[in-house]
Amino acid sequence: MNDFLGRHLSSKIPRAASPPPGAHGVEHAHHLQPTYDDLISGTSSLRYALYDLSDSIKVVQTRLTKYQSSLPCFGSPHLQSTDAVAQVGELIEQNARILDAITEAQTNHGSEWIDSMLQGKLTYTEYKSLDMQVIKRAINQYRSNRKSIISKNHCDTMSVMNLKFIGKDLESMFRILDGEKDATHEEAADRKSIAGASSKD
Repeated sequence: MNDFLGRHLSSKIPRAASPPPGAHGVEHAHHLQPTYDDLISGTSSLRYALYDLSDSIKVVQTRLTKYQSSLPCFGSPHLQSTDAVAQVGELIEQNARILDAITEAQTNHGSEWIDSMLQGKLTYTEYKSLDMQVIKRAINQYRSNRKSIISKNHCDTMSVMNLKFIGKDLESMFRILDGEKDATHEEAADRKSIAGASSKD
């Protein structure tokens, strides 16, 4: 009797919802369309939001690189202004830096965080404290501009500028430029010490 009741009651209990996709299921994340209020309440909210941001940037990046590779030679009457082309190139490079920073932050473990700190890049404490409002705003910007940025093989410079602007916020948040500056200073110091050692010889 108890076994029967147990089976009967268990069949009435709804199954738990599937957990949000992780790194290996990020390409399907947009099908779930969870609200960010729901995400913020969970411990994995930051990682989930960063995967979403990475996805959104990659969509724009794909459209930009296809546009760039299809451009005619400079001097062609069908080519947009050289300034517009340069802006696209800068945005592609900026997107690549941000994607690299997201990947590094999501995959760092133990001593890798120490190396990141020593290189003047993001620390683990800073990673855990990343501004969700900046991330949410960036996701919305990339999503809202992904179609308008390239239309009929024509680049919308306003969309490019919008994404470059939000990209600056992301670069600052991930300390991308700080890390590059520190790396440059370290390389310069190494060259100086090598030159000093050579002069003594």
